[in-house]
Amino acid sequence: MKQRIAWLLPALLLLAGVLVTRPDWRPAMLDHLEFALYDFWTARSAPRGVDPRIVIVDVDERSLSEQGRWPWSRERIATLVDRLFDHYKVGAAGFDIVFSEPESAAADERLARALKDRKVVLGYYFSSTGDLDAVGVRAGELPAAAFSVKAIESRDSYYSSWNGYGANLPALVRAAGHAGHFNSQVDADGVVRRIPMLAEHRGGLYPAYSLVLAQIALDAPRLALDRLDRDDSGRGVEFLELTGGRTAHRVPVDSTLLSYVPYRGARGSFLYVSATDVLNRRAPIPPLHDKIIVIGSTAPGLYDLRATPLARVYPGVEIHANMVAGILDSSILRQPRSLHAWLAWGLAASGGALIAALALLGPLPASLLALLLAAIWFAAAAIAWRSGLYVPVATPLATLLTVYFAVIVTRWVDETRRARALLDLFGQYVPAEVVRRMARIHKIPSMTPEDRELTILFCDIQRFMRASRHLPANQVALLLRNVLGPLGQIVHQHGGTIDKYIGDAIMVFWGAPLDDRRHASHAVKAALKMIAYMPTINQSLAGLGLPSVHISVGINTGVASVGDMGSEHRRAYTAVGHTVNLAARIEASTRSYGLSCFVGVETMRQCANEVIFREVDHLLVKGYDKEVTVYAPEALRADLDEPGLAKLEDELERWHRALGHYRQQCWDEATPEIEGLRKEHPDKRLYAMFLDRIAALRQSPPQANWGGAWVASG
Repeated sequence: MKQRIAWLLPALLLLAGVLVTRPDWRPAMLDHLEFALYDFWTARSAPRGVDPRIVIVDVDERSLSEQGRWPWSRERIATLVDRLFDHYKVGAAGFDIVFSEPESAAADERLARALKDRKVVLGYYFSSTGDLDAVGVRAGELPAAAFSVKAIESRDSYYSSWNGYGANLPALVRAAGHAGHFNSQVDADGVVRRIPMLAEHRGGLYPAYSLVLAQIALDAPRLALDRLDRDDSGRGVEFLELTGGRTAHRVPVDSTLLSYVPYRGARGSFLYVSATDVLNRRAPIPPLHDKIIVIGSTAPGLYDLRATPLARVYPGVEIHANMVAGILDSSILRQPRSLHAWLAWGLAASGGALIAALALLGPLPASLLALLLAAIWFAAAAIAWRSGLYVPVATPLATLLTVYFAVIVTRWVDETRRARALLDLFGQYVPAEVVRRMARIHKIPSMTPEDRELTILFCDIQRFMRASRHLPANQVALLLRNVLGPLGQIVHQHGGTIDKYIGDAIMVFWGAPLDDRRHASHAVKAALKMIAYMPTINQSLAGLGLPSVHISVGINTGVASVGDMGSEHRRAYTAVGHTVNLAARIEASTRSYGLSCFVGVETMRQCANEVIFREVDHLLVKGYDKEVTVYAPEALRADLDEPGLAKLEDELERWHRALGHYRQQCWDEATPEIEGLRKEHPDKRLYAMFLDRIAALRQSPPQANWGGAWVASG
């Protein structure tokens, strides 16, 4: 139940991410992330270079110096129009300037005559003050609206609305016949990325300046609303269509009738020609001939500066030029109405896969999957961009990241809780490494007793009573702590579970509570490490004024009952059975042989590839009818170099040959082999013991069918 509640948080975060794939539901924080990604794509995909089809006639500082300060007379503006159309034969021209104030009737009439019957577009702007239902500030006269809002009310489209405007003189509007608004959409970070292709005022929809300029340049007399599927019963306008000219052009718009500006590059993506050079006919004709002209200003005080994805200071006149070029090229990005539904389904699928992976596969594979999913989303957005589709991926990426960290935190909390429970159950028996492994699995191992194959190790301090009988109690405790403590650490390092401390002995097992396929190998390696560490322990004891000690180890592998056992008064996680008892008997038998460790046959068999063993004897141990073969681990194969390995194998080969003669009662063959080994290794009591045993057997021969079994002394 707790796990289900814990996984509810990532699921709720994923649901929230799916919901905010709708742009109008997206929080501001994600908007800013999306802006950053959009600007990244824009900068990487901008074609750069100068577009020769559109020329900006610039009322620059030199023009003001030669022609006089702004505003220029209507006569001078009319002359500029005449020069463009009569001398330079331009294709179309648009003013990024508003003529809202009259000069004189004659002067205004002069400009009206220059505009009449020419492909000239005037510009105006919308403004809003307070309540949209109130009447805003108005100047000049608006042209006729392109559409009524009723044309889109049934199409689930939204639009920007304004209650005021600054427009041109009525005579100029009627003479030119074409006009569009200058307004742009400034996002929350102050950057212009979109233009409202249609803006609403008093129930009418008015086209953008760049849209009208492209319309007359293309000789397209008709502007229509359109959808991708051309189904009037569908929802929303997806395109504005320019028809009736040489070719039809479709301008994609989003749900708010905005179009993305297809920026070519930084400032200077279009040719600039000084207005004074046009007036004085100094500008060359070819760059202007049959081109689309945008008349604006970069002079200080007149300069319209905007922030764009490519530059924080960008001339507004170039934004219009970029928009016209995008319409001509059909390079304006499209964002279909159905896109948010696809985003929602895609995010739900990828987020669900990530949650499932984190639940089933663990952190590392799930982290790789998270990176893969993020890469897929990013690559899909890049491919879509190149295909003319803008896919906003900030929400999916942020959602996947949030879900990922939420699941990681959830798992951490859950594993911390599980580890605490495991420590309560197993901490006093199991090393910390094993507890951490147990915490990573989904269920706490059962403490119910069960039969499992284990490897049991008994370690005893030899002749402890003799070593400690003259010590006070606190010194005895200090001795045990300084011997059993380091030995217990070695056990934990090799993944063993300490069953109990029995006075001066330790009982350990491998293979529970967690499975361990190499339990025999781990036990033998722990035993060799314990024996090898005894000189260090004795050195520490000497520094404390305590006697040195020696240990004996017995190891046996087999099936045992392991689990929570005991009574209602005292319980313990322990192992019992034949395998455990035999391990104790094997340990007790080591003392008379002068060897520190014996293992049973199954232990030897399971780790013979890693450890070099010496077969020692057939023993008859107390409580068992059958003889038990014991082996002594000599060394790890990996720890020996070639000369050392060869020397040890030679010794063992001779020993095993002598042992065979011994068991066949061939005393004359066994004795020389063992005597030779004793001379070479006088420190090994095993050889002297067998020579003494052979001498006794010569005096009292065993039965004819005797196979070498010896009654264990322990």
